[in-house]
Amino acid sequence: REFLTDPEVVKMGWNSGMFDRSIIEAFFDVTPTPHVDLMLAHKLAWPDMPHRLAFAGSTLLDVPAWKAEHTATTASTNKELWDYNATDVIVTHRCRAPILKKAEANGHSHLLRRYHLLQKCCYGMHHIGWTVDETRRQQWEDGVTATLNEVRQDLNNIGRKLNPNSHQQVRRLLFEDWRLPVQGMTASGEPSTDGPALRGLLAN
Repeated sequence: REFLTDPEVVKMGWNSGMFDRSIIEAFFDVTPTPHVDLMLAHKLAWPDMPHRLAFAGSTLLDVPAWKAEHTATTASTNKELWDYNATDVIVTHRCRAPILKKAEANGHSHLLRRYHLLQKCCYGMHHIGWTVDETRRQQWEDGVTATLNEVRQDLNNIGRKLNPNSHQQVRRLLFEDWRLPVQGMTASGEPSTDGPALRGLLAN
């Protein structure tokens, strides 16, 4: 608790103003402060880019794709989780300097405090909750589930095992196996499989 609230130690994380804060408050009954959520800073540095830690690590550092194996949800030993979490911590720390430098170069550093205030408001709404129309929620869930099942069936009909969350597998299928036209490139020089690229393929 003393470390988490020490005014001389700035705590940094990735989406830490939402996820990490909720865990810390639940187990330690304190709110980490002072605190900087580097995911918010990344949005100020590169507003048009994805803001996942895996993306930031792959574009700013030489770190391997440590999240590709989904260790956070599939780990079978504590050591696997420790290694995974340690990589998260190291990547976050090493991304700090280039992200803050880029945000400052963009002239957006002064907005970080406002982002944190907005995040604090959103966290409060999430923490307190609000009334939900259960009937409409269930209808929406049923519709999404039906659509998801249709998409899964379409994926099965491709004739190969495909994880749609894997950019590498999707990229290989679209641009190597099917030889579809590349719609754009990622910051690392790979054919893009983001939303605009996929919509471009559909339009063609």
